[in-house]
Amino acid sequence: MLSIKLVFSCVLLTTFLVASGDSKKILAFFPTPSKSHLIIHGAIAEALAEHGHDVTVVTTIPWTSKQQPQLRHIQLKTVPKFSVDNFAQAADNPLPWYKRLTQFIEMMTDYAENSLKDPAMKQLMKDESFDVVVLGYFTNDFLLGVAGHFKCPVVLSFQVRPVGQVNDLLGNPQEISYVPSLMGGGTQPMGFVDRLKNFVFVGFIEGVVLKNLIDWFQADAYK
Repeated sequence: MLSIKLVFSCVLLTTFLVASGDSKKILAFFPTPSKSHLIIHGAIAEALAEHGHDVTVVTTIPWTSKQQPQLRHIQLKTVPKFSVDNFAQAADNPLPWYKRLTQFIEMMTDYAENSLKDPAMKQLMKDESFDVVVLGYFTNDFLLGVAGHFKCPVVLSFQVRPVGQVNDLLGNPQEISYVPSLMGGGTQPMGFVDRLKNFVFVGFIEGVVLKNLIDWFQADAYK
């Protein structure tokens, strides 16, 4: 029994030493207009830098980080401003909900696309290489192509519980019977009626309407 514990401890120690000594060059690409989202995304980048990885953080809005030698911050300058007022105007618009949703997805797609057109981002993609891309997800599926450009793995950073589109990207099960849809506003525990509503939101709103709208705009941006 003692020998098994000793072997197990040695394996754990070896794994830790290899993992801690294997520094990676990481691109943390966070093209979000939201400061609150950036707080979460940025914390991931800082944690990676603290563990010795060489992290380049690219943002579209100002970001204040811990001063670490392994962390470099690039703020893109030419991306049009997208303020909270834009969100509010989209939410308060008297248009039907599906048209407001279409406008919002179109705005976010254009915002993400503009981040790729920024001269600093173009230069980065031309001159450098990375081992991993951490992408701040916000209806910007086509930006997964950035990892394809660098021929490296990609990690999605998402600030709330997964929605259908994220589950599809990651291969996660939807778990409709007990995980409330983010868009439906339900809470656990769910009764029969709540589960029925959840089925409609996940199956139709997220799985059909939202997915097809995102795919429509993202496909054009990807091309």
